[in-house]
Amino acid sequence: MFIIPDANGGTTLAEFHQDEFIDFPVWVLSQCGISAPPFTTHVIWPDRPQLNGLDQASWENWFRRVICFRHTCSRIQREGSSYAVEQKNRLSSVPLLYNGHTGFDLSDPEYAESVLDWYQKLAVRLLKPADIPLVDTVPSVIDSPVELWQGDESVKKELGHLWLCYQTSPYCRVHHASDLHRLLVRDDAASERVNAALRGAIGRKNTVLMFNFVNYPDSVAAVFGPSIVIGLSRDQPFSLDIVEEQIRMATQRFGEVAC
Repeated sequence: MFIIPDANGGTTLAEFHQDEFIDFPVWVLSQCGISAPPFTTHVIWPDRPQLNGLDQASWENWFRRVICFRHTCSRIQREGSSYAVEQKNRLSSVPLLYNGHTGFDLSDPEYAESVLDWYQKLAVRLLKPADIPLVDTVPSVIDSPVELWQGDESVKKELGHLWLCYQTSPYCRVHHASDLHRLLVRDDAASERVNAALRGAIGRKNTVLMFNFVNYPDSVAAVFGPSIVIGLSRDQPFSLDIVEEQIRMATQRFGEVAC
């Protein structure tokens, strides 16, 4: 987690995640023989039947809903204190960096609790409902991204079957966010590089940015308001060079596609 202050008193929070809810729709593209920019370089297998009712436009609508539903600010609005507890538990296990440096010693439980309380309140203060509209047609907590599908019920049923296949495959076990967190813990230079790349986002002051890693054959970045999706190959070693490049590209394109 990066806390990035600017000279004018603004603050940007940047969180890096890998979420099965967001990875799954990208996986579906290859399973159903469709593509949607920037996810256009995966193999389209001719023997994979397309789902009637699932095309580029309907997939993009579904993907945006999933991304916005999983954004920290959206979850704070929906889930309140229950998500605050989950967030604190997660923050206690990943690097928490202030301006690219480890500014918090979280080994003292009491101090750690105060830092995590402060972080949570900062996220709430930076919350921008206009950037992250509530997905108000579903419960606050759902079991799968399939529940966010809007469209043909037969497609939703097939997506449900695919979700079960996805969860039992090794595909969803490749976790780039964990690779990044381990690198940040042991390498101060890596933290400084990521922080420098993130400074391109400082123009959007008082914002919570969500960087979501997904498995994809090529490195790509997609921007949806304050949510950014970075595709990395599951078959290649984790590369900070590629992540840094995608962060820089993404932070230059904020607002390109709103949630």
